[in-house]
Amino acid sequence: METIAELCRRLWRSVKHSISAPEAAGGATGVAASSADRPETAPVEIPAFVEPLIDSVDISCRTREDLADGELDPQSLLHGIESYIGWKGAPGEDYYHSALVVPAWLKQECASGGFEWGRHLILTRTIERETTHRKLMAFLHEYCANSAGPPDEAEWKLGQLGHWDFEDIDSGMPGRPRWHISARLIDIWSPDAKLESFSPPGDFGIRVRVRIGAEGGIEAGDDSAIFEFLLCTPDWLAKHRDLSQLLLCSNIAFMGTFDLEVLRRNVGEACGGLKGYTAEEAIRKMSRYGERIAM
Repeated sequence: METIAELCRRLWRSVKHSISAPEAAGGATGVAASSADRPETAPVEIPAFVEPLIDSVDISCRTREDLADGELDPQSLLHGIESYIGWKGAPGEDYYHSALVVPAWLKQECASGGFEWGRHLILTRTIERETTHRKLMAFLHEYCANSAGPPDEAEWKLGQLGHWDFEDIDSGMPGRPRWHISARLIDIWSPDAKLESFSPPGDFGIRVRVRIGAEGGIEAGDDSAIFEFLLCTPDWLAKHRDLSQLLLCSNIAFMGTFDLEVLRRNVGEACGGLKGYTAEEAIRKMSRYGERIAM
């Protein structure tokens, strides 16, 4: 079945091609052509294999609006990244929003909000004006090259790299109701610690597992699945990962101090934003935050 992402891409390409044709503009007079005058267009086939390619990358930071090409600001804890990514042999591109951050930024966010998902965050130990920029560009190009594959898989991988504006578009496909099934948190635990009594004195890193079901009517059913992510402090990750290289923080969540209620609330809120036409579709979207390990 065609995914929403594929549908949006297909429609966008169809529109792009059609507006360049004289019929779409109604000829020189600007009068729209009638349906009888419009040539029939062949259906657009979704390829079995796609290769994402970086077209361009825009970088910004809070302290400097305009960075010179090849430069980053060492004083900024966060750089916004917009990666314009297309498909080899196909027109157009989409842009994906992500952020390059250092551990100090994560510590600030955890101190203010208590919790931060690692999704769409690229972590490095320090920002060096030119060296980190070269590493970032090499990282993005390599990530795209490694994302080649069937469209669903490729778009999921790119969705882990950055936020795509059409990721959660609900097109109301003909003959189907609009999204009405939501994911919901059923249970939360850790194979490494008893969460109800977990009180680490300092930095920590544990695996957290969640069982996710669905709600929204009889169609939600009893389906569920287990997902796992790493929950840690920013300093714990800095000690246990090589941050001289860039790290995409997929399947990771951060807390400054452990608080089970804060954890439960944030996982629940994330589930509330995962919607679909079916229970399985809504549940499957939890893979944005953790690795699916069991039904």
